[in-house]
Amino acid sequence: MNQVIEHVSDQARVLAEATRVLKPGGVLYVACPNYLRFYEPHYKIFWLPLMPKALGKIYLGVRRRRAVMLDQISYTTNRRLQKLVEALGPDYTALDLHREQFLKKRAEGSFAARATRCISMLTNLPLLGDVFLQLILWYGSVREGGCEFVVIRKSSATRC
Repeated sequence: MNQVIEHVSDQARVLAEATRVLKPGGVLYVACPNYLRFYEPHYKIFWLPLMPKALGKIYLGVRRRRAVMLDQISYTTNRRLQKLVEALGPDYTALDLHREQFLKKRAEGSFAARATRCISMLTNLPLLGDVFLQLILWYGSVREGGCEFVVIRKSSATRC
């Protein structure tokens, strides 16, 4: 099942229903833009992160854009999606796919860009490595252009 959740007004309710109908071991893929970025992907323009909608409508008017879609968007971030899944209870697990991809490439040492390889090496420093890793993962969740999560309903055998 695929759900583009930023176009849903009651995200918690939709996510609860979408996961409720999952079979044990079932997976829900959730993707949306990250509204902590300075870009609005529907309008393809510069945008202040989590800009108040009233200000956004004025801004869109100045840019000669119709603000109709703005009322249909619920600002979503990686942290918000994580909280929504946590609220579902212990039968569900969320995986942030961008985070998992970074951690996998870090473990394999397979970053293509030299700068990213250097940043990844900081996470292996004694004492400070864990601090650097947490900062890098936080920065990635803010900078990343989109949120991609997989929500997994635990199988009945693994439930506590």
